[in-house]
Order: sequence, then structure tokens, then C-alpha cells
Amino acid sequence: MLPKWQMVSALLGGTCTMREVGKDYLPQHSAEGEEDYANRLAQSVLYNVTELTLNSLVGRIFREPIEMIDPDEKILELSRDVDSLKSDINMFSQAWFREGMAKGYAGILIDMPAIVQDEKAKRTRADDLRENRRPYWSLLSTENIIFMHYERVNGVETLMHARIAEYKVEMNGFVQEVTTQIRVLTPGKWELYENEKEKDKRKKDVWVKVEEGTYDLDIIPIVMFYTNKESCMLCKPPLEDLAYLNVRHWQSNSDQINVLTVARFPMLAASGAVQDSSKNTMPIGPRQLLSMRDPNGRFYYVEHTGRAIASGKDDLEMLEDRMAAYGAEFLRRQISGRTAFERAQDAGEATSNLKSMATQFEVSLNTALEVTGMWLGIDKVGTVKVNKHHTVEEDKSDPLTILGSARERGDISLKTFLDQLKRGKSIDDSVDVDEEIARIEQEREDGLTVDPSQPYSTKVKQTSGEIDEAATKGVTDATTPKPKPVAKPAAKKKPAKK
Repeated sequence: MLPKWQMVSALLGGTCTMREVGKDYLPQHSAEGEEDYANRLAQSVLYNVTELTLNSLVGRIFREPIEMIDPDEKILELSRDVDSLKSDINMFSQAWFREGMAKGYAGILIDMPAIVQDEKAKRTRADDLRENRRPYWSLLSTENIIFMHYERVNGVETLMHARIAEYKVEMNGFVQEVTTQIRVLTPGKWELYENEKEKDKRKKDVWVKVEEGTYDLDIIPIVMFYTNKESCMLCKPPLEDLAYLNVRHWQSNSDQINVLTVARFPMLAASGAVQDSSKNTMPIGPRQLLSMRDPNGRFYYVEHTGRAIASGKDDLEMLEDRMAAYGAEFLRRQISGRTAFERAQDAGEATSNLKSMATQFEVSLNTALEVTGMWLGIDKVGTVKVNKHHTVEEDKSDPLTILGSARERGDISLKTFLDQLKRGKSIDDSVDVDEEIARIEQEREDGLTVDPSQPYSTKVKQTSGEIDEAATKGVTDATTPKPKPVAKPAAKKKPAKK
């Protein structure tokens, strides 16, 4: 999984990061010198479709704020600053979802500031309120989740052991010193380890315990979000294939820029010229005289034909089209094997990959609220609802439109039309099609029809003349006013010849 995460992270870092990793994603050609490669790398620019696609998909989910339903007052207050860094639940959730969307999964640690063991018995809830001691959320980078172990407890898969990499930053004068730590979590207990060799190179590479403590929960307060879970800590990143296409585009674009650099400078060639043996080079320029002893000799330019440039351009366009189509796949409906009409009408099945991920994230977010409530001793924390609208691409061949057009043209009967509406759940199952047809016929006999000019259609009564005409031309024609005949102007008489 790590190589996949590193590739996605490098792409999301942009052109600067891709240049830093160098040969990892832009191989050096055979017989290409180090200086030539460095120049080619410095000229390469990333067309970052991976980041554009990721931001677009995440933006679709969070274009509307998260809806909180019946939240507890304390939970509502915490939702305005869930991480103690002034990030509300919308800002934090967007970062959490983005990390999971990019890497396949991501987690958060819902922690509580530790207290001194001796003071534990003396402290009260009032002390916590005065010192603003409250739960806070910490986003766990996917790469920092080292290990997780689950066991089935009372029929439920429960996290029993987790190891998380952390980084402690300390000031030593004007220098920041970063120490790698590993936090080990088990239900009700935590431990913190540091590597001795990291602080003192003379010591062995051994991890020693530097801190430990307990907490009041009987679970590990980590909540995971998987986009498409295969097993514990195993999930294919949704943008993995797009990332490979983007790396391929990065390489092809680098070659294209290099070809253009060569093609833009024609090479001066000479036929019959004899180079002075005492000089290693022949000076060329506007103030230089070119001469040769051979009277049949000549100077000329050798230019690139441009065919390779056209081929490179076609390759780049092909990759760009494929990358653009890849992002649209997340918005296409993924529906079980039923008829097209039934599938489009069943809103429960007409979901996209992105909508499915939003649903999974909603479950994780509600679980995070429940764990937060455990820290505060709150049973009913409320629920949250994540936006799932506008994630399904509209189908231009809407079955309702097709059925309506077929009925209007007379290609299907009224009974077939109503049967299909009933089958696709557009009308209730309790509706009797035969009775409905009888009602329609009765309405026509009573001179009632739907007025298409009204937005909320009402029934209007027709005159007897319109009803008679409707019997021969159709109800639609009967409600349409007839244009008045326009009198043609009389033709001018030609003057008689004398």
C-alpha cells in the first residue's frame, strides 16, 4: 500500500514535489547525461488532473454543510471546534474525507487531555469545564497508521490494538528538533515509545517506553473511514488508476517539451568544409565569416520534420481524454441487473461510486459523534447527515421521457404506459390500472382535461364544440387555440395596354 500512497502524495504535492522525487516517476533515458536529465526535469511541468479530480469530487460532497439532527447541546458546541484548532465539523470532515478519498482509508483519534494520576480522584466535572478539558479530534494520516488488530467481541469486530506514528516537535534554541514517537493503544490504556538511537547515535536502535496512562473508555477511540474496504487496513485508493495515468502524462509531457526544445533549434551543417586542426570549435554568429576551401562545398540547416511532435501531441491528448473520463466514472450510476426503467426509478439503487462513499463517510462520522459522547457521558448525541445530492450524473435517456414520448406518438397504449409507471414505482402499487383508465375516459366524457399552461395542473372544462373536435383530433389539440385565418392582400391589377 505504501508505494501507492507515495505516488498519490507526490502528485498531490504538485510540480515541485514531482521534481523532488526525480527518477522515481521520471526515469532517466539510456545515454542521457546527468546534466541533460537535470535540465529536462527542471523544464517538466505537471498537469495535475489527480488533484483537480479529487478536489472536484470532495467539493461535490461538501458543497452543502453537514446537517446535524437533534444534537446534544454539548455536542453542538463541540461541533464548532472539533479539533481544538478552530476547525468546525465541516472543515474537519472535508479534510478527513479527502485523505480517505486519496489513500483509500483514513482515521481519526478522539482523545482527551491527560490528567495527573494523583489528581484523578480529586477532579470534578467543574474542573474540566473551568480548564476547558474536552474531547478533541485528531486526523491520522494514512501513512502514520502502522498497525491495527481486530477481534470479534460479542459478535462485533472490535479494535483491540493500534499503533500510531507521531512526531514531537521541541525547540532547542532557534532549532526545531523532531522526535518520532509511536503511540500504542489498547482498550483503556495507552503507551508512548521513542527510539533511543534517534536522540543519541551511539545508542542501539531500540524503542523504549517514555510515557503511559489509562483512560475511562473500554474501547480504543479510533474511528476509521474506508472508501471501499477489502479487509483491515487494505483498500484500493479510488484514484490509483488515475494516478498511474497522470504519471504517464508527466513522463510523456516531459519528452514532448524536450522534443520541442530540440526541434526549435535547427542544426547548421557543412558539406566540404575542413575544420582547422588547431581549433576544437568553429565560431558561428552574425559577426562571423563562414568560408571553406572546396568550391563545391556548402552550408545548410538540418531541421526536425515535426512528425515526432505530432505523435507526442496525440499521445498527450489521448491521456488527457482518458483522465477526464476516469473522473466522470465516480458520478455514473452503479445499479443492479434490472430493467432500465426500474433501475432509474428506484432511488435506493441509483447510486454512484461517490454517493456510496458519502454514505460510508456518514456512518463513520456518526460513530465519531458516539465516541465523543462516551467521553462526555452522553447517550443521545444526535446524528449527522452528509450531502448526497448532485452526485449522480443525470441520465439523458430518462425512461420516463422515453415512455412519455412513446405514448404521445401513439407507439404504446394507455394501459401499457400506466403498467410501466406502476412497475417502475412512479405510481403506487395500490392503483388499479383498469380503474384508472375508466376514470380517464369518464373525465373526457365530462369535458375535463389537464391544462398544460398551468404549473400545478388543474382541470378545466371544455366547450361542447371543443369536445366534438377533440374526439377527432385528440384532447391536446382541443385545448390549443386555433390561429385566426389571415386574409391575403388582393393582387394589384396590371394596367391595360393602350
